[in-house]
Amino acid sequence: MHYLPMWIKDRLGFNVDKLRRIIVENVGEFDGYVEVNDWVIVVEVKATLRVRDANDFINRLARLKVIKASKRITAVLVYVNDVKETAEAIKMLKTYDVIVLKHHGEDDFEEVT
Repeated sequence: MHYLPMWIKDRLGFNVDKLRRIIVENVGEFDGYVEVNDWVIVVEVKATLRVRDANDFINRLARLKVIKASKRITAVLVYVNDVKETAEAIKMLKTYDVIVLKHHGEDDFEEVT
């Protein structure tokens, strides 16, 4: 997902060199994490998006929002493969204002609406 910083620059306007994997104490692990001024961008990457993945990410986001209450948090979930429950998972994520991207290869990301 080394093309994601380019998407962040194009979509959010932040010049990010690299997203780093991080474990936030009392929250959990994020596949991508960057803080820019008062903004936090967190990314979860899934080969296949399932409901349990959406629930897990939403729960970690809720805990992160408590710890980083003074910051604006933008959450992005990137996935590659669809399964039967992917549409339901996307609907759940959208309820929590998570940006959902389908990765088609290289720098080709489709924002799922």
